[in-house]
Amino acid sequence: MGKSNLQELGKPEDPGRRDQLLKRKKNRNVTRLRNLVTLSPSLPVGSGEPFACCHSERVSRSPEPFTPRHSEGVLRSPCHSERSEESNPAQGKLREESHRSEQAPRLKNLAQGKLRDRRIPLRAGSAKAFTGNSKGISLIEVVIALAILGIVAVAFLGGLSTAFKADIIADERSVAQSLAQSQMEYVKSEGLYSTTAWSYTVTTSTRNSSNPPGSPPDDGWWDPANNKPPLLSSDYAGYCAEVKAEDFDADGDGNIEVPGDDEGIRKITVTVYHSEVVDEDEKVFTLEDYKVNR
Repeated sequence: MGKSNLQELGKPEDPGRRDQLLKRKKNRNVTRLRNLVTLSPSLPVGSGEPFACCHSERVSRSPEPFTPRHSEGVLRSPCHSERSEESNPAQGKLREESHRSEQAPRLKNLAQGKLRDRRIPLRAGSAKAFTGNSKGISLIEVVIALAILGIVAVAFLGGLSTAFKADIIADERSVAQSLAQSQMEYVKSEGLYSTTAWSYTVTTSTRNSSNPPGSPPDDGWWDPANNKPPLLSSDYAGYCAEVKAEDFDADGDGNIEVPGDDEGIRKITVTVYHSEVVDEDEKVFTLEDYKVNR
């Protein structure tokens, strides 16, 4: 602070200077009111009644709430009219410059990207996933998931394989049972029997017998001209039927003895194989019955 200012501080206050400061303050207030309120053209500036236009004959004297009207971003008073802007272009230009000065910081912030984004609120889990706070899936989790998936796939495929095999076995057994019954009916319908045990094997293309053809009934199982066992039909392709006849007898206690001494009774056994030759590993079905020849 300079020396002249220190001297002025020590002096008593000058009433004239105080009045001058108050007058300057009043003039600044009037200038601010002029910037905010548009005066009527008929009202002279400095008349001391800045709001006299609000009491003209065109305005209702009943008290009404002040409702600001915005046009092009400029705040206007109730007594404002388009005529005032046309008659006083200087004040309209002043308001436009004031509006631009108010909008300048906002436009500057917008240009610099300082305005905050309006983001859609997300749930906790979704926000965590989108903002990158999630840690992701670890290698162990991936391995465990793949292991579980593999176990489920193996179990499913194993079930399909078992069901497929069961269906094949059921179909084979049905075909073998039909073949065995047809061979049993053929044997029981024949009247020629050898006095000794006999057997034969037949397929769709071959037939063999343990007893060579001869003169029935003592020398062979069938008459070589008329009683040969028929070949299997094409429905039984891939199957083989083995037929055996054995002596049957029962002792005094009711126990069955095979072979026995009773030449009038034969035990007939038909075994079907899922192959072209007799193979114990391919045995599918066995049927037993008895033939009485008296």
